[in-house]
Amino acid sequence: MRILTATDLSAHSSRALARAFQMAADTHAELKILHVGDDDGLEVARTQLAVELERNRAWSGVDASMVAVAGDPKAEVAGLARSWGADLVVMGSHHPDRRKPGAFTHTLAGETLQQLGCPVLLAEAPVEGSHGTAVVGVDFSVFSRTAIRAAARFAPRAMLHLIHAYQVPFASWMLDKSYSQDFAYAERLEFDEFIAEEMATQRERAIAGGVPVGSIQTHLREGNATEILRAIVKETGATLAVVGTHGRTGIARLLLGSVASDLVDNPPCDVLVVPMVIQANKKA
Repeated sequence: MRILTATDLSAHSSRALARAFQMAADTHAELKILHVGDDDGLEVARTQLAVELERNRAWSGVDASMVAVAGDPKAEVAGLARSWGADLVVMGSHHPDRRKPGAFTHTLAGETLQQLGCPVLLAEAPVEGSHGTAVVGVDFSVFSRTAIRAAARFAPRAMLHLIHAYQVPFASWMLDKSYSQDFAYAERLEFDEFIAEEMATQRERAIAGGVPVGSIQTHLREGNATEILRAIVKETGATLAVVGTHGRTGIARLLLGSVASDLVDNPPCDVLVVPMVIQANKKA
């Protein structure tokens, strides 16, 4: 595995740097540090980076290579991630003063995600050890499997909480007194059974994929997906939220797209954003 982290030597970037070292230690990944700046300041930047690298190496036991170049940060990050074959890009979250709906797509991390289709981790919280608890938003589509695999891969020590938030599709029927109460109740039972079975399938697939039986819990809750995911982050003390970007199918776009957008615009903890794109089969 290869992890790339970009730093501008700010406090937010230092947090991302520490998280990258921690994740590299947990996953035995290769780690590369990139700084993009002006020609005039590169020598000073290299000196500062060397100090940062040595400090993080001392506590993590991880060696990292360093690249400091002049140029456009967006082009350099995307170019190095692509040429090196990075599996994950770790960056600091954007400054709280600049957080508003839709802001993430215009950040370096947001544009990197769009250009590469590579998982991006936004480091929001101070690093106090490995990710011990992670929440994963699922919608029962094939895209959910990608998010779960990414959570297990990049946070191998975490307890995974799989979360599905749902809206009852026939709730309005139950409010209609002219509608058969018995039939509405039967429909509700059938719906509850369906989502319970689907969540059980997600859990079984995760276990089959290598997630330990004791390291996965499931949550089914009725309500707004974003609000519920944020609530469970708080309830569990999760340090990582894993979400997918909107996919190519309606259900993934509906249930995961808006959730991912909200979380990256105002992250409650570290957020791992996983591209939900199915590669088309290539003809021989």
